[in-house]
Amino acid sequence: MSAEGAVQGDWAVSADFAAIPTARRAVASWLGEQGASGSATDDVLLVLSELLTNAVRASLTVGTDVRVTVANGEEGFRVTVADRGPGFTPRPSSGDSLPDGGRGFTVVRGVAADLDTGRRPNGWTVVSAFVPRSGQVARHPQGTASGTAGADRRTKRITRPGSALSAL
Repeated sequence: MSAEGAVQGDWAVSADFAAIPTARRAVASWLGEQGASGSATDDVLLVLSELLTNAVRASLTVGTDVRVTVANGEEGFRVTVADRGPGFTPRPSSGDSLPDGGRGFTVVRGVAADLDTGRRPNGWTVVSAFVPRSGQVARHPQGTASGTAGADRRTKRITRPGSALSAL
């Protein structure tokens, strides 16, 4: 899908683990407004939880907000999480227990059609995953649902559980 006519939700989430459930509720509400099915919503929220947990963990030392974007495309939803943490190198998928982390990317790869990671020159670490609308993992060209041209953008700030979402 081209970015023309894409609908996108944007949120700034406090680098605080307690803000994650509030972010999930905000994104779930937005997905409901977009007409997402229950299974697509579940998959998007699972991906969001895993990516956001990693980003909050990375951002605790720098004390900056984490950015979340969910784009509603024709074939599914692109979930993008960006933080100003130190960056990382993705580990190969493994079924074994990992001493310094969990299995978050393995879980994400189980429901997402693609997973893209990168470090931007401006210091942001960006992780993006495409969740098909059908609930089936099908390869999807990277970035096609995440453009901004013609997008309906709404940015919200999430600070603590129970706080009101306010525009940035």
